[in-house]
Amino acid sequence: KIDKVQDDFAFSPNPFQDQANVSYTMTKSNPVRIDVFDLPATEVLPFASPQRDPGKYSDVIDLKALAQGTYMIRLDCGGAIKYKKIVKVND
Repeated sequence: KIDKVQDDFAFSPNPFQDQANVSYTMTKSNPVRIDVFDLPATEVLPFASPQRDPGKYSDVIDLKALAQGTYMIRLDCGGAIKYKKIVKVND
């Protein structure tokens, strides 16, 4: 059964520089994928997490390899998917 991605999916800070925090709540045990795409929809950074039990999670992701610009981040919790627009700025 597909997990419901809760409405508390958050990315902060936004805009970001080198690192950011991705927060979300799982209602069922599922593997988690967090992927970053540029606006032509090319995957630029994949982040896979192990199977996660129900609960609240907060993952720090390293994004310093990205150029300044606008991206989409996708959270996939066992087939339930949510997107957010994110912006990278330089120092």
